[in-house]
Amino acid sequence: MDNPNARKLSHTQINIISTFLSGLATFIAFYPLEVVELRLQVQKRVYKGLIDALRRIRKEEGLRALYRGFPPALIQATLGWACYYCAFDFARHVIYTEFLSSAADRSGQHHISHHLKEITDGVPVQQVVQEVAHDSLPPECRPEEIPPAANLAGAAISGALCTLVFNPLQVLKLRMVTAPPGKNPSMLDTFRSIVHHPSSRMTRLPSRVKTLWKGTLPALFGVSEGCIQFTVYERLKASLPPHPTSLVLASTTARFVSGVTTYPYQVLRSRLQNSDEYRGVLDACKRIGREEGLAAFWRGVGPNLVRTVPPAGFLLTMNDVLREALHRRFGTGRGDRIG
Repeated sequence: MDNPNARKLSHTQINIISTFLSGLATFIAFYPLEVVELRLQVQKRVYKGLIDALRRIRKEEGLRALYRGFPPALIQATLGWACYYCAFDFARHVIYTEFLSSAADRSGQHHISHHLKEITDGVPVQQVVQEVAHDSLPPECRPEEIPPAANLAGAAISGALCTLVFNPLQVLKLRMVTAPPGKNPSMLDTFRSIVHHPSSRMTRLPSRVKTLWKGTLPALFGVSEGCIQFTVYERLKASLPPHPTSLVLASTTARFVSGVTTYPYQVLRSRLQNSDEYRGVLDACKRIGREEGLAAFWRGVGPNLVRTVPPAGFLLTMNDVLREALHRRFGTGRGDRIG
């Protein structure tokens, strides 16, 4: 029986809590596969594949090596997603209320919506991220009332913002994961090695700090990955019968499609963040393609799919269950609709 005196939580708070808990459980269980994936991306032809990498890392470096880089990765995974959801909700609400709510703008939005639906083969863009923040909106600003232009712009802005803010954590994680065998640098040691590296003593501090934002450009391309994933997810969810199995099937398929189509940006990002041998994105593309072949752009995609596709079904399903439970127990009762 519900306690009427229990503290009520806002829609945004419920979204953050459910996302944090479901993401944390999934992340801890599958993190070793991310370590293998990063090793495959940056270490040329050292490992033959996923199984060989897991076996050799465990044998040569111990099980602890499979959790290298865990502290920055955990911060990035938990705070990063929470910040993304909040930024997306805020951005879409501001864009809608400030720029698209007048009668004239509504007319213009209809024209934009028509062309956006043509671009996405008829998929309602306003549903692309509906799963993320449906309940975080105030009653006067329901997802079905949000124009597609606001959703698309909000997703792009929040994705780009979080990429810029959390890119240093990605660099620290990668440097820790790819440290030579026998070394196990801490997060602080890794940061010091970048900012106070002996070979860069003659380099001004701002230039050394810029290393923490290496790979930002290809990382920004990753914003499209989430858009593709949620577009496919909503399309499949709408076409499948309402059943928990359908949610798992839709989410895992969407993650597979988005992961394979956008994976090359992750290889480029890792190469740029891990060393100084490339002058930029174009130079990295040319050299990787010429020296290692096109297949190198998908190196590590196997561990990536094993690490992300099964958890995608678990994560989205668990997030839905937790969010609905929190709404029933702590919701304010205003617009608590789920879905």
